Amino acid sequence: MLEIKYAKEAIEDLKMVYLGVFEASRDIETTEKYFVGLKERIKEQCKRPKTGTRLYYKNTFSGIYFVTYKAYIAFYKVSDEFLYVIKIALAKSDYLKEIFGDK
Repeated sequence: MLEIKYAKEAIEDLKMVYLGVFEASRDIETTEKYFVGLKERIKEQCKRPKTGTRLYYKNTFSGIYFVTYKAYIAFYKVSDEFLYVIKIALAKSDYLKEIFGDK
């Protein structure tokens, strides 16, 4: 099973997820449950990392996979040793622009 590593940006995204869920729910237990659920969903991919959905950009596979958990999407790359989470974004956001910039 692969080890999970989070990019600095993904760690910041996790903080924003936590704060966003808490702001919406105003309940620490709900927030914790949601947060743990998201991290567990990402951890599940370590067993079969390439079963995530492939992210295509300009009709080409970008080398990035993603999984969804409720209102969020976790984007990751796969190596022989690691599942490297690069970004976590709201599903309704312009995540392609966040990931690829103005390419």
